[in-house]
Amino acid sequence: ISKGGEYSPKTDGYAIGITLLVCLTNRSEVQLTDRCEDEFDGLWTNIDASQITDAAAGWPGAAARAVKDLAKADGKSLCHDSLRKRPTLPEALTTLQALLSGSQRGAGMEEAAPALGDEAATAARTTGYEPSPLSVQVRGMRTGGDAQARIQDNMLLAFKTLMPRLDAVYASRSAAAPDGFEERINFWHRECGLPTELRSQLHSLRIWANAARHHDAARWQRDGPRSEGRRRRGSWRR
Repeated sequence: ISKGGEYSPKTDGYAIGITLLVCLTNRSEVQLTDRCEDEFDGLWTNIDASQITDAAAGWPGAAARAVKDLAKADGKSLCHDSLRKRPTLPEALTTLQALLSGSQRGAGMEEAAPALGDEAATAARTTGYEPSPLSVQVRGMRTGGDAQARIQDNMLLAFKTLMPRLDAVYASRSAAAPDGFEERINFWHRECGLPTELRSQLHSLRIWANAARHHDAARWQRDGPRSEGRRRRGSWRR
């Protein structure tokens, strides 16, 4: 997209690949692979998954290697520089489902198919965007580490993901749209028909993301979501 392309299932796949790497490593999504290469002084493909995996998440070795290669590798992978070498979302979903089912069988648990939750269904009705099954499944993988930090990371990632999508939806009015997030959301509501309820939800997410961005516990306590229910209602925006 940054090179003049357009949103597509392949660009969605790239975003999911980065999300998988954030889940795997508990690192910032910004230049994640480049920073790993600098830290371990080697090419991404030569870095062992065990070196970058978040220890607190308890990733099995085989799963960590598979997720790392699914996200970015010399061969077919979600974050490959070439669109032609990126798998389709159904192909990536099949890989993840195989990993999950294998893990669940090993733990003696029943395999459960991913389902679109109430919040995601609401998102589809209000924005016309229905998250793919892979996207829904990825949302459930971000576990391990500090729970509060995960919530804050999710709020930031949700806001960073949703705003460019809405920029694309309202691209015909982009020249007149304000630069500031608060003003832009209000502009979309006033001039472009953004639903009132969605405007309110976006402002809540904007405030939560801003509180999370500053890593200020007092600010998060004051401005962050007041309940687990509100956090879950914000989670679909990823």
